[in-house]
Amino acid sequence: MSGEKRTPIEIARDDIRDLRRQMSTMRSNHAESLRRARRQNEEEINRLRRRTEERENAMSQRVGQMSTDMKQMRVHHDAEIKKQAGEFYAAQQRQSQEFMQVQRATYNQLSQSIQETNQYVESIRRSHEQQLGQIRNQVNSILARQQHTQQQAAQLLNDLQCEVAIVQAMPYQKFRPQQMKQILSRIQGLNSLPPESQMGIAHTAIRDLIALEEEIETERFRYEAIHLQILQSIDTLLSDIHSNKRSLRLSDEDTEMLDVDFWTDNGYSQLESTLINIRANLVDNYANPEFTTDTLMEVAQMVEEMEQQQEALIYEAVEKANSSAMRAAIAEKIAEVLHDSHCYEVVDYGYEKQDQRKSYLAKLHNPDNGSEVVVLIYPESTTSQQLILKTKTNGYISEIDLYTRAVEINRELKAAGIQVNADPREVTPGNEHSLDGLYDIAAILHENGEGIPQQVLQNVQQTEGGNSKARFQSN
Repeated sequence: MSGEKRTPIEIARDDIRDLRRQMSTMRSNHAESLRRARRQNEEEINRLRRRTEERENAMSQRVGQMSTDMKQMRVHHDAEIKKQAGEFYAAQQRQSQEFMQVQRATYNQLSQSIQETNQYVESIRRSHEQQLGQIRNQVNSILARQQHTQQQAAQLLNDLQCEVAIVQAMPYQKFRPQQMKQILSRIQGLNSLPPESQMGIAHTAIRDLIALEEEIETERFRYEAIHLQILQSIDTLLSDIHSNKRSLRLSDEDTEMLDVDFWTDNGYSQLESTLINIRANLVDNYANPEFTTDTLMEVAQMVEEMEQQQEALIYEAVEKANSSAMRAAIAEKIAEVLHDSHCYEVVDYGYEKQDQRKSYLAKLHNPDNGSEVVVLIYPESTTSQQLILKTKTNGYISEIDLYTRAVEINRELKAAGIQVNADPREVTPGNEHSLDGLYDIAAILHENGEGIPQQVLQNVQQTEGGNSKARFQSN
């Protein structure tokens, strides 16, 4: 025995073969038994006939030697014997007929038994065939379901490949790189799995890919909106910068343009150059996977700060231009006071090194006594000026005269709307010659000159001051 378990169909087929083999053996044995019995009967009858004939022949010979009485007795005896023989033969015939009847009855019973057996075998065969048909139908149903499952799995795998191709054609590396990497990792080696497993994983992956596709599309719309908004903000800001460069004035009455670059030490052009570079970077890196929405938000914040910086530069330029004009106005007003009250004439005036952003100086001369006054308005900041007067005389000038002159200048400046604190008490004794370098005003005003001497500038910066403060010194 191989040890393999037989199926019900194989068992039924083996039973049918055993029954058919047994029926064939029974038929052969029955026929052989009938032939053997027939031969034995015929042999026994023939043997009895021969013995009877021999006995009759012997009796006939002995009868021929007997007397008449004995012959009669013998004849009578022979008649009895023949009668018995006839009866015996008749009995043998009846026995043979009975045997034939028994044989036919046995054959009929055997035939009926064979027929019943055949019917039983046939019923078993039909039952087994029916069971076999049911099993075959079940197998076919299972195979059909498996085939249907395989077809569904193949269709899902095809749909999955299509969905993967759709997402891979989108900028997923820019917006959702990790999510896509996780999905691709889950479906790796999917073809080697059973169809049922393929279907489950493919269903989940397709659902996740569709959700990822929506997320990428939403993020792309957001990215494009922010990108476009930043470009528009930059273009608007650049347009404002260009316009301000061409047409910005301190007031509607001014005909002269306000050079913002000049007043901000090229800060306006540097801002413009930075914006142009940012714009070019935005355009060049639009499809760069590393240029994400978070990067755009950082750029948007930077542009917003530059908008504020642009306004601050305009404010700075306006303040510095106004402050520069204020320095010239202060010097002009002081020259007017000194001329009207003390007969001083303006000898030279202007900005340090012809630069309006720097200090404003004016040199006045009194032809009557030969004294000179240098007016210096030094910009401490965009909102504060430091006023210094340096007087050079051939004789002595009292502090009372300096104070009287300071009060007069302060009064006239205030009357002109210029707030200046001129306190002669702030003159530091012993420091009268620290600003002598201011007398060479021509060198200071020259465009290619050295400007205010470094030592004088340090002395000016070290001099106490504040918002619109004035200090008057003389030797």
